[in-house]
Amino acid sequence: MREKTCYMCDALATTKEHIPPKAIFPKQKDVLGDINLRKKLITVPSCEIHNNCKSKDDEYLVFCLSTCFHGNGIKEHLFNTKIMRAIDRRPNTYADFLANYQNVMLKHPCGKIEHTATYNVDTKRFESVLSHIALGLYFHHTSEKWKGNSIVMTNELRDFTSIKSDEINRWTDETTERVTRFFVGIQSYGENPEVFEYKVFDDRPKGYVILMTFYGAIPIVVALVSRDGETG
Repeated sequence: MREKTCYMCDALATTKEHIPPKAIFPKQKDVLGDINLRKKLITVPSCEIHNNCKSKDDEYLVFCLSTCFHGNGIKEHLFNTKIMRAIDRRPNTYADFLANYQNVMLKHPCGKIEHTATYNVDTKRFESVLSHIALGLYFHHTSEKWKGNSIVMTNELRDFTSIKSDEINRWTDETTERVTRFFVGIQSYGENPEVFEYKVFDDRPKGYVILMTFYGAIPIVVALVSRDGETG
């Protein structure tokens, strides 16, 4: 029997990696009511390096998602339980996560003004872990390894600093909304949709697009594209 190799590389698979990270799914003690949010989690074969080297990045992703402006009650409860415990245990780590924290006023498209807070997101780190999730989902569906590039897009990351921030945010909103509409009617996957569900558009060999939704209201699109950058 042929030995399995890692979903990311050609090394021997010696472990299984949860896709997306298990940490985004609250434990029983961190949910309201008698509900299991860790049913039939997706795993893919992985080498030790690709499974273990990004555990801190997984933690960073959970923090970023739990502090997003949108999301359901599960996300809010996760922050008030698991994340707050982690902050108490390792305040310096989470202080680094909250680089340049500041209070801001957020203007909604309808004109409503809301007081909230912002911090600088390490976009390279954020996008890297989401790309890993997309590559894992691709392997889960196709049993193949994607050899091209990836592009991550979400309207949950806002630009508050550049001169053209309003223009950039408006373009991101419109593009995310357009992509989300494209996926209407396409089958959803995920046994725990309150936490994570996703849809796929298979346009191989040019591309493979995944719409992920975290905590019911946080859309993230990852396009796996051919090396020449085309998505079809």
